[in-house]
Amino acid sequence: MGRGGFSSETLSLVVESGRETPEVVLTLQYPGVVVGRLLSADGLPVAGASVRAAAVRGRVTTGLRSVRTDADGAFRLVELAPGTVRVTATWNGQVAEVPGVIVSSGAETRVDLRLPPTGDLVVTVVDQAGQPVKGAMLFLRLPGGGGLPVRTGPGNAELPPTERVAADREARRRATVTDERGQCRREGVPAGEVSIMVRAPGLTSDPVTVAVRPGTTTEARVTLVPGDNGAEDSKFRPLEEIR
Repeated sequence: MGRGGFSSETLSLVVESGRETPEVVLTLQYPGVVVGRLLSADGLPVAGASVRAAAVRGRVTTGLRSVRTDADGAFRLVELAPGTVRVTATWNGQVAEVPGVIVSSGAETRVDLRLPPTGDLVVTVVDQAGQPVKGAMLFLRLPGGGGLPVRTGPGNAELPPTERVAADREARRRATVTDERGQCRREGVPAGEVSIMVRAPGLTSDPVTVAVRPGTTTEARVTLVPGDNGAEDSKFRPLEEIR
């Protein structure tokens, strides 16, 4: 970004000894702004989502700005250099993207995004005898590469910051593991293929892939077998690491 809120391009010159360098004219441009709203698949505003604008030049992508949506799902990305940008919104493992947004000098461009449809996922974990396994940890790989949404306690927002962090962490831990029935239920899973791995002390599983359909509940059954669970596939993420 140049002086006084202008943006400019970088120009490389070769200066040769004893020769006059051609006149160079640099044009300063006002930055542009991208505004819009992020909506859920059923048209409701999504608050607290991350929205990012990245410059696209050939095969090179450069990050520019990142903001959070407000209570109405609105966002405003400012001081963007004129050109083409990719606007991407992410929320709880869901991704919405508009690849070719034109940012004009001194102008405001509007881009509205809508998250993909979601469904619910119920995973039942059993041992080789068919008995439910309590306390097994789920690792997942979602269509958008993110993690599952985690519902924190309804009263956590009223707690002091330090206590709220601890309460939210405990809620995420409970959501990560199976209950006494060997089950873990998650709502709002992005529709598409979801791969599941499960770990428990001394037990492991191969990846199980299911197709989550929008607006319905998809059930998956995973059988654990004895095995080393010390190493995890880097493409899978434990739910307790997802915020």
